[in-house]
Amino acid sequence: MAGCSNNKCGLTQSELEAEAQKIMDNGLDSDSEFSDQSNYSCGEYVTIDEMLVAFRGRCKFRMYLKSKPDKYGLKMQCLVDTKTHYLLNSFIYSGKDTHKTNPRKLDIPTLDGLALIPPISGNNRNVTADNWFSSVELIRELRKHNITYVGTLKKNKREVPYEFQPHKDRPANSALFGFTGSESLVSFVPKKNRAVLLVSTMHHSNAMVNGKPEIVNFYNETKGGVDSLDKKCACYKTGRRTRRWPQVIWFRILDIAGVNANVIFNGVQRNKIMERRRFLTTLGQQLI
Repeated sequence: MAGCSNNKCGLTQSELEAEAQKIMDNGLDSDSEFSDQSNYSCGEYVTIDEMLVAFRGRCKFRMYLKSKPDKYGLKMQCLVDTKTHYLLNSFIYSGKDTHKTNPRKLDIPTLDGLALIPPISGNNRNVTADNWFSSVELIRELRKHNITYVGTLKKNKREVPYEFQPHKDRPANSALFGFTGSESLVSFVPKKNRAVLLVSTMHHSNAMVNGKPEIVNFYNETKGGVDSLDKKCACYKTGRRTRRWPQVIWFRILDIAGVNANVIFNGVQRNKIMERRRFLTTLGQQLI
């Protein structure tokens, strides 16, 4: 497979995507030694977000993300425990054709979210995500799995009333709340002529904490799970310079496996917490 990294073996786009996902499934399968969820029970809050694995070689699903430190790379959609940064599920995003079947004609962000949640389905967890995922469609699909949702919302969504949009007459640090039977919408003005929209199925009040809506504070506290995992992988990484994308994915799997293993080890050895640098060094020596 590594020899076919630049598609010299004549693989089609769908075959390349299948090979990419096979690497992820073998490396981070819930029953494998890399991500053994039978030994780990996640907390009540999880985060869904994208992770960009830096790569500048040839690959048909290499992407450009301006907001990331490494602009070019392979995009992974991840489900992570917000508190410990333990990876629960992930897949490589290869574009709008990532999901081969869509009989219900759901939006791509909804399909991505539903593809990630099987490890927590029916367990009454809360998912935090950004505005790329957020939609009424996803929120209602998650409710079928007993999962609540908190996330930012794009202003161009048709469900957002005009009054919740940014307006020059709205004072700074003010908030508008809207409620339905199960969803809450808040429009918070952090500064003049700007408004942040958030939707939640976990909160059902207009409570304010330290001058901000409770929903905003909760989102700020739980949004960084995937970013923290990405930072840990970048701090101590196994990666080497290569033009072969399967090797890049494999190196990232090893990095994530190190984080997951350290979380489980510290969870078992509660009176003997080992920092990750020392843990990885000890683990590497024992594997020699």
